[in-house]
Amino acid sequence: MNFFSPQKEVLLSVIAYSLCSGSLVLINKLTLHYLPFPSLVIAFQLAACITLVYGAKLLGYIDVDPFNWQYVKPYLLYTGFFCFGVYCNMR
Repeated sequence: MNFFSPQKEVLLSVIAYSLCSGSLVLINKLTLHYLPFPSLVIAFQLAACITLVYGAKLLGYIDVDPFNWQYVKPYLLYTGFFCFGVYCNMR
């Protein structure tokens, strides 16, 4: 299901990540203005992300690799720091 060349895929991925990351900060600030509970907001965001990814998988829009702890373990620390950074940014 490759619609773009590898170079275009990388460029589109960088642009999409930048837009999502930037909008996450702005939306978090706006949300926290009305709902001042950072832990609750990030929990809802993570739940929505999981639902979106697995929903897209079930509908056949994307392929999701199964969890392999050999690969997951090294990224747990990074993921933890990322979530901590998002949480701190929302305070």
